[in-house]
Amino acid sequence: IEPESQVRDESPFSWYANLITLNGRKTMVLMNDKNRYVIVFYGLKVEHFKKLDHIILEGIREIFREENIKDEIIEQCINRSKEISYTTTEDRSLVARLSYSCKTVHLFEDMLMDDSVLQIGLSMKVSRYMVPGEGGAYIYPNKELYKDLEDLFGRPIFNTEAVELKITLDLETQSAWRRLVVPLNTNFE
Repeated sequence: IEPESQVRDESPFSWYANLITLNGRKTMVLMNDKNRYVIVFYGLKVEHFKKLDHIILEGIREIFREENIKDEIIEQCINRSKEISYTTTEDRSLVARLSYSCKTVHLFEDMLMDDSVLQIGLSMKVSRYMVPGEGGAYIYPNKELYKDLEDLFGRPIFNTEAVELKITLDLETQSAWRRLVVPLNTNFE
């Protein structure tokens, strides 16, 4: 892929990638420039690189579905991202953030699944890992993604079926309980 001239767009549609090796396999760590959400593609081969644009867009689509984002929001995001350009960067802060994301992927590499290029569980885990933000504050990339999409579209972005759980703690002298609303696709982890 021949890189184009540098263009930096800090919208939720600007993603940066780094190619690393995990367990002897080519792995692409895709990080959103604005909110630092991470998507991991593992075991990439020559045939994957030939259709990389499609793999990236489908990866974003699938991850957003797993995040319970409304289908119409996902499709609007994909439609705005249809044209992918490849550039190089010398922005040190961006390179540092991307390196930090790659290190975080290494922390959870035991979650890699050999049967899929798109690593949904690992991507979601890494994107829920607190990272340094602006001014010394720490952020959660997944929550930043949600805020960015809600700001961009001006309406709620989630659509999912949920259950209400009542959790009661068995205490000796006191009673404590909470009601939680949990999406149906959430597991106990």
